[in-house]
Amino acid sequence: MPLLSVWLTGTAQLAAQTTRRYAPYPAAAELPPGGPLRRVVRITVLALRDRRRRASSSLPEALEG
Repeated sequence: MPLLSVWLTGTAQLAAQTTRRYAPYPAAAELPPGGPLRRVVRITVLALRDRRRRASSSLPEALEG
């Protein structure tokens, strides 16, 4: 039985490669357009990331002595 599952798994991998459907992620052009909720979350995350980067770059460095 284990040999059969190994053989089936290998066959499925070869079939996926021959039909050119073996890719970890689809190309950007193949992705569906993002919805409004995803767009809001993305904008929020990018804004917070930008704010944190600006805040960390404007902090004074420690003084020696």
